[in-house]
Amino acid sequence: MNLVEEAKEIAALALHTTGDSRDAQLNFLQINVQSICPKLGQNQIWGSILKKAKKKRKKISVEHLVQKPSPYPTLVIPLGNDGSVNHAICVVDDLIFDSTQQFALKLCHKSFHWIAGELGSNKHVLGAIRFHRPVHSWLGTIERQIEKHPTI
Repeated sequence: MNLVEEAKEIAALALHTTGDSRDAQLNFLQINVQSICPKLGQNQIWGSILKKAKKKRKKISVEHLVQKPSPYPTLVIPLGNDGSVNHAICVVDDLIFDSTQQFALKLCHKSFHWIAGELGSNKHVLGAIRFHRPVHSWLGTIERQIEKHPTI
């Protein structure tokens, strides 16, 4: 998204949360994305990604992520086929960024199978957070189209 410096700053700050709970890490991420990149900082949340959620949120499925890609960063917590929730990935455009992989993966069912094991529907995504709105309306939104990347 050409937000290289902002991404580096968020990644450097995230190192301070490695021992924290999932909720603490996600809250930390939301706060810091808002302050570091206010044009992109407001988010939309799906599923039970936060344990202390005040309201029940709509679920998101692998099918939705694959069929309706977004040009904005979406943090996804997939459920492993053993029910584990110890991993997160970021989806932007038609790519999946996974810290366990040297290169980005193509956004498709096969990639999700690689990451989390054989998948079904909603039950295999705990939740997601998409950053795509400005913190203040006067800032204006980062407008971008989905960028298609060739399969190698």
